[in-house]
Amino acid sequence: MLYKAFLSPFPLEANVIIAIYLWESKFYANVSFFKLISRFFTRHLTFLVGKIEITVFYFFIP
Repeated sequence: MLYKAFLSPFPLEANVIIAIYLWESKFYANVSFFKLISRFFTRHLTFLVGKIEITVFYFFIP
């Protein structure tokens, strides 16, 4: 199965919330860890677990 989330440049709050939701729902990680990872991936973040690929596009909020 292929899961992809394409987020618009606005609003930023919505992008972060959706990105965190996808992260938590698929990988059960906490928000703090997500924020830590997001510092290194300001453009997009792609996960590949087995045959499940999740691509999250978002913008960095310092």
